[in-house]
Amino acid sequence: FLSKFKDITFLKPEINIDIKGDCAVLSSPIFVWGVTLDIDGESDISDNCFDLLPNIPYRVKIIDKEITSVKMTGNDLMINLKNK
Repeated sequence: FLSKFKDITFLKPEINIDIKGDCAVLSSPIFVWGVTLDIDGESDISDNCFDLLPNIPYRVKIIDKEITSVKMTGNDLMINLKNK
């Protein structure tokens, strides 16, 4: 990050998930910080906390086919903190 963390404006995440075989391919038109697929960390996935860069797909190998949504992002956390 080039700015002080407190000065960064995080946008509401727009994340697309495509399941392709044993992988979930995630993408977003905006930067998304700290994408989390499993809050408890008990699912068998190759990566559970990562950033999405704009328009660059990110592939995560999944064994648990029930993971089909993002549970939390840093963007959501920062937006909620600034709105309080």
